[in-house]
Amino acid sequence: LVVPLEIVDSDDIKNPAALDVINSEWARLHEKEGRFCRVLRRVPSRNFGGQFVVRLPEKSVTGQINIDVDLCFISTDPREQLRIEVLDMSSGKWLPLANTKETKSGNWLTSRHQGQMGEVAPLLAESIAQIVTAGALPDAEILSVKIMVDGRETTFVRESQPFEIHVNVLFNRAPQLADVGIKITRTDGTYVFWQSSGLEGGNMELPLGEKLVRFKFEPNLIGSAEYFINAHVSNGWKFPENYPYSVVYARKINAASFRVTPSHSGLDFGVLNQRVKVVIE
Repeated sequence: LVVPLEIVDSDDIKNPAALDVINSEWARLHEKEGRFCRVLRRVPSRNFGGQFVVRLPEKSVTGQINIDVDLCFISTDPREQLRIEVLDMSSGKWLPLANTKETKSGNWLTSRHQGQMGEVAPLLAESIAQIVTAGALPDAEILSVKIMVDGRETTFVRESQPFEIHVNVLFNRAPQLADVGIKITRTDGTYVFWQSSGLEGGNMELPLGEKLVRFKFEPNLIGSAEYFINAHVSNGWKFPENYPYSVVYARKINAASFRVTPSHSGLDFGVLNQRVKVVIE
């Protein structure tokens, strides 16, 4: 079987093998040294590694399924090593495959990995699949980012009008410590605002389940323009010991956008819409 690099429907019986592009760490399609390939890189909030699924063959005579995988790859860092593991549906564990052969063609390396896995009854496989699916969930997920004015979701805020940014986070597993941060950027790329919830006592100890983190802009000093918001969940605000963060559990780019409208037509107060005290002597 050849696992296609394009996105295909793994539930379709016509596709015996498929990359899990949506849920694992496969990145964009790419051409490298004349070969069509996919980039593999760390992606927060996805299952670790580049995963692919293969439809099981007809029941074997021996009760064991032999596995042979040929992997062709290239890396810009010679220190990087790749390994292949298979999910044994009889135990629910990831088992390493032995690297039995390597051949090189230019900068491309082809490695062969071999192993076996036991067959399993359909009901047991379904039970194991549910356990594995739960275990593969990320530690944290950003469910939504919303702009709220007077208790209602909106995409428009008037200059000087108080508003809140709500970040709804689901913790599938409880980390020792976590914080939520937001970054506001004007659509022309101007960096406007960043804050961690931990700066205002918002570090969370052993959070589990859904948590709503509210950033309250009272007063609202943001000038009229269009903005977008990035959000992240990390392993607790502690500066300078843990900044940059050592762990980012979840990240959402361009999670929400909004527009601040002028309070006075034709009058632009700039990025910082604030009145300061004036003294004349």
